[in-house]
Amino acid sequence: VAIYSYLPEMARHVGQDHMNSFAAIFTMTQFSSEAIFIVVVTAFGIGLNLDTVQTAMVSQSVSVLWCLLFFTTSWWYFPKRPARHSLEGSKQKSILMAGFYQNYKTAKLIWTKYRKGLKWYLLALMFADSSASAMVTVSVTYLSDTVGLTSTEIGIFFLVALIGTIPGSKMGSMVTAKTNPNTSWKMSQLFLTIVTIIGAVTMEDINGPKELSFIWGLVVGILLGWFYHTESLFFSMCLPKGQEAELAGFFVYCTQILSWLPPLLFTILVENDISQKYGVIATSFGFLVGAVLLSCTGSWTEIVEEADRNLSVVLAVLAIEEVEHNEGPVDKDMETGSVTKSDDNSVPEPEGV
Repeated sequence: VAIYSYLPEMARHVGQDHMNSFAAIFTMTQFSSEAIFIVVVTAFGIGLNLDTVQTAMVSQSVSVLWCLLFFTTSWWYFPKRPARHSLEGSKQKSILMAGFYQNYKTAKLIWTKYRKGLKWYLLALMFADSSASAMVTVSVTYLSDTVGLTSTEIGIFFLVALIGTIPGSKMGSMVTAKTNPNTSWKMSQLFLTIVTIIGAVTMEDINGPKELSFIWGLVVGILLGWFYHTESLFFSMCLPKGQEAELAGFFVYCTQILSWLPPLLFTILVENDISQKYGVIATSFGFLVGAVLLSCTGSWTEIVEEADRNLSVVLAVLAIEEVEHNEGPVDKDMETGSVTKSDDNSVPEPEGV
């Protein structure tokens, strides 16, 4: 959550073109580090002839050292930011309930006031990311039982896919520069659906050599690099100013809320003696649903213009309307966000809304 909350403010400072390049570098660095980590752990396991438990222990140790090295280094570069909100003026004085109340208000606001971009983005995110995460869990079973890959070959498959995400992120940046993040993200999801279907049918019906699975993994990796790059860029550009950390929490929540659905569909089909290829195909339909939902957005210009509206200010206006409806005219302090009873009959209109 903390990492993603930095992205929208970065995008506002540097603009879409530079953020497109930054998002590509961010995604390439992320997947490159994962690939290096796998290589390092595998090298230890093979070189020291470790069993499964010992390899897991080495993996955890390397993970701790990896995080200490890079997180501690990056900590010094994080700018200090004061808290943007306090419980003063809030209906919920308890810190335990304030978060739930705030999330409820924000979710309601997104649904009613941010209908051009953010609303549809979060809905598409739920389905698309559920399919993306399911590809890892489902493919292990499919590659082992249907394709006949050994555990070592499955590890190579995922390593090849991770390597593929690096050029895929750059490709996503190039496509986005020629189109826009919305169009680019839809294209990546449609291609992922098509490639998943072709791969599942090819590996089972044609009964091709196992080496074809590595080519399939490379293509899927390239498309996933494109997918994740554009996903983060879209997020950076469609998020309104004012509550980045809270909305980053919404982002992470939406990536996980339906992660159980594609594996469940795969399990139901397999348990009913239906070919595993249909289970793999079913898990990819989240990408198709995501692309359809993104087609309901406004134009990219409308999405960016909508994101320029400060979310805190919009919440303040709604608070004014609520208090005015219940108690009469109010004054709004735009700096602190507090709402007070007014002595006159005028209701100030905040600028920029």
